[in-house]
Amino acid sequence: TTYQHWFISYTPLNLLIVFVLVLLTQVKNTAFFGFMALCFVTGMLVEMIGVKTGYLFGDYQYGSVLGPKLFEVPLLIGINWFIVVYCSGVVVTFFHNWLAAKYEEEGRILSPAIMNFSFVMDAALLTTFFDWLMEPVAVKLGFWHWNGTGEIPLLNYACWFVISSLLLAVFRRLRFDKENLFAVHLFIIQLLFFWSIENFFTMIIYVLITIATFFVMEFIAWAMHKYVMHKWLWYLHEDHHRKRPGFFEKNDAFFLIFAIPSWLCIMLGSMYGAYVIVSIGAGIAAYGMAYFIVHDIIIHQRFKIFTRSSNTFIRVVRWAHKMHHKHIEKEHGESFGMLIVNRKYWNKVKNDQQRQNQRNTAS
Repeated sequence: TTYQHWFISYTPLNLLIVFVLVLLTQVKNTAFFGFMALCFVTGMLVEMIGVKTGYLFGDYQYGSVLGPKLFEVPLLIGINWFIVVYCSGVVVTFFHNWLAAKYEEEGRILSPAIMNFSFVMDAALLTTFFDWLMEPVAVKLGFWHWNGTGEIPLLNYACWFVISSLLLAVFRRLRFDKENLFAVHLFIIQLLFFWSIENFFTMIIYVLITIATFFVMEFIAWAMHKYVMHKWLWYLHEDHHRKRPGFFEKNDAFFLIFAIPSWLCIMLGSMYGAYVIVSIGAGIAAYGMAYFIVHDIIIHQRFKIFTRSSNTFIRVVRWAHKMHHKHIEKEHGESFGMLIVNRKYWNKVKNDQQRQNQRNTAS
């Protein structure tokens, strides 16, 4: 538009106003200022390393739009790191508090270790997602540019995820007020700014492809389990049915087997800008994560979490898998799926729950 250059020239002022508003709306203490300083210093240092060496984020340079620089990195970038990480942390804090309240209403308490891990992962993914939206718009506005082909490297997002994870782990542990509604509104406004209508519909398509891939993987995993793992790759799968001493199994090799196509799709799709392929890889990866949580944690208790869950779905998948494992040989198996199980297992668990409720009422 005719006001584009005017808008770009006032970007530093806009970021400073946002920063001041965050300070004015936040209940402040020493821990909060310590976190703010940590984000600023960390952001500046990692960006200096990135600009000078390319080892972090990739090969890029900052333009003159963002104002004064220190070792080729605008000082506002340190402030931006604080704002993005802080707002992501606040958004996920609100969500986790709501989730914990829902569980308490049902008489259940989530494990602090699970909540802490989930918080860091959720908030880091949200931070990385924000950077993913911001990158192409920031390049168009001249905030910075990527050297070479101009493609945004996957390394950039990997660095954002890892660095923000470390900062958010500190955010989680520090004691200061983390329920600043202004930060939530600010984060939404920034998302809307960087998320144009074109990007919106494109993102919806990518999300739908990821979700579709996730569900297709359930049927692929079922077929692999029945016709490959219980056939010509029984050599790798056998020790999963005949438990032997030790934490690891030969069956764990299947995690690597399924991870390879996911990794290739994400890597090659990112390298060549084929984001449909990236979405497919993300769907495979999401299914792999779900499989690990449901199969290895919830069902087989390789990590002692959800040991006494009364959730109906968890009880159903546990029972279905128990029926699968009653067969120690590769023949005559049943219930080869993970998330989608036969109706008879649902009926069995629901009947057990009804009988238990009747006994409780009678007593």
